[in-house]
Amino acid sequence: MNENIIVIYEDEEIKVVFCPGRSDFAVITFGDMVSLADGVRFFADTPLKKLGFTAVGVMAKKTNWFPRANMHACAPCINRTLRDYETRVVYGGSMGGYAAIKYSRLLEASHVISLCPQWSLDSSECDGFNPGWESYYVEEMKGMGIRHNDVQGQVFIFVDPFETLDMFHLRRIIDKYPLAIIIKTPMIGHKITTVLAGTNKLSDLISASIDNDVNSLRVIGRNARLNSPIRKQNAFEAMKRRLPAIADKYLEKKYNQWFLLYNYEQWALLADSSTNHEFQHIIESFNNLKARPRSIIYQHLICSYLAQLARGKVAVMTSHKSILIYSISENSVFHKSGPRKKSDILVECLQDTEKASLSILVGETRFPLAVSEGGKLFVSPTIDGRGKSNYFTLEEREDGRFCIKSNNGYLCALPDGSIICNRSNADEWEMLNYSVTKLDN
Repeated sequence: MNENIIVIYEDEEIKVVFCPGRSDFAVITFGDMVSLADGVRFFADTPLKKLGFTAVGVMAKKTNWFPRANMHACAPCINRTLRDYETRVVYGGSMGGYAAIKYSRLLEASHVISLCPQWSLDSSECDGFNPGWESYYVEEMKGMGIRHNDVQGQVFIFVDPFETLDMFHLRRIIDKYPLAIIIKTPMIGHKITTVLAGTNKLSDLISASIDNDVNSLRVIGRNARLNSPIRKQNAFEAMKRRLPAIADKYLEKKYNQWFLLYNYEQWALLADSSTNHEFQHIIESFNNLKARPRSIIYQHLICSYLAQLARGKVAVMTSHKSILIYSISENSVFHKSGPRKKSDILVECLQDTEKASLSILVGETRFPLAVSEGGKLFVSPTIDGRGKSNYFTLEEREDGRFCIKSNNGYLCALPDGSIICNRSNADEWEMLNYSVTKLDN
């Protein structure tokens, strides 16, 4: 609920909101490039509200790295609002991580948690080194680098030691403020904010920083890193660059193929280098994936490529692990998982972004499927299918599955093998996937 959150300062560059809480300390957050000002939302607002922590959110209206003039204008308002809070934890990542350190003294911080911050985007301060993010630099940022006199409180900086650009900025910050404590999070890259997101993690971070408990902060960073698919993906990409043969062998092992969910293009590379026996296992693993990438177009692309290598077809698979089949003898669509008759023809889904058509291919002729008023899928006996629904909408779900919706309703695979297109809501029986099927199955 946002009814208690109020805007306490706003100008053309930034917006500052106050969220009262029950804590005896205050948290000041700075938004990153992704989370710009939007109403009374602020960076990390969801976990902070759940925790009941008193918070001030400083949000940029564009990727401006929180200009000095605007921050000096809003600081008296923030300090006046938090005048009863001696303990103030300033928190931010990337652009917000820069601001958390840069304005820590201005905001009377006692502690700072900064995730992969920049030191400056002004290349004239960087001795010929490209500081990155150059497309966001404007002349008003000149001399924006963090200075010793800008910083106050115990500063904790989380950074990936293998991320060259972030390490450049870290060294410059440490040069100006040697008292900062570094928490290393290797193989995370510049995505530390994502890895440390969540109510429990934020609560632990704030508690450990207030207690100046460096060991606990390192444990929090390590546990979040080890459990993150981002670390595993980055580690695999490094392996692929340096030891490609070993990376391919890594993916061939069945217990590592969960990783293909996050590196979906590797299915094609893995299939290219496999033997016939291994390829059959790859197809089975693909069809049995419990989760898929959210982009069903990309999912369809990889599935089509595997089907081409397998000399098969892309089928529409139901939640019952069966596929959509058209029966010529009955002029209707059903779903089955066992052997197919000669009169059973695979139903194909041809998609164009969110629009799709269902059809069958007989010889070299394609016949579109229509939906009757009762929800039955069939080949219309009329040429134009007048009065019938020939086009469908695909709706993606979080786990990569999708639903097919006609004017009559959602396509539903009933347990008895029948297919009906008249459901008003999409539940488990309405969930679909793409799969690879052999032509001679």
